[in-house]
Amino acid sequence: IKVTDLPIPDNVKIVSATYTHSGKVLLTYKANDIQEKNDFYNLAVFNDDGTDFRNIFSDFIKPCGRANGVRFMCFQDNKRILLGDYVLECYPDIDNCESSELVFIEYPYGLRNNEFTAMCWSEIIIAPDNEHMAWTTLRNDGVGAIDFIGALKRYNDRYIIEDVQIISTLSFVEKDSVHNSYIL
Repeated sequence: IKVTDLPIPDNVKIVSATYTHSGKVLLTYKANDIQEKNDFYNLAVFNDDGTDFRNIFSDFIKPCGRANGVRFMCFQDNKRILLGDYVLECYPDIDNCESSELVFIEYPYGLRNNEFTAMCWSEIIIAPDNEHMAWTTLRNDGVGAIDFIGALKRYNDRYIIEDVQIISTLSFVEKDSVHNSYIL
């Protein structure tokens, strides 16, 4: 295993990083103390040798009610990034981004405003087809968590998750009847 440092601008305070599907590094960072204390995010892409550092987004990303923060999951089309409550669309693509748009995601009715929902979404992931997404809704009523899958459809001002299906059991943890110290 070889570990190396990458050269990045001095004012960059790294929040997280991941690879895009084209092989670039997508970096989330804060650039000053004021940004560290609020919902302001900067995103940049660069080569994994540290060259060609380019900022592609600098703005507020305000998590919506019962959200589990902000995540950065790149679509395989290399044009969009799933953030949890939003999709960041990059034009013409992430690597050559000249402009971007933050587009709200509408989760199924009742998940955000249900009194038993602790987190509307957690553990988000986008499928290789660039359409289907899966997520876990965390509950505070003894169920624990429910896993969903649905199709992310773009409308004028938002994405709506359609054709939603539950893909998990509705019970949280059960003891294994064969092995007493195991759970199912």
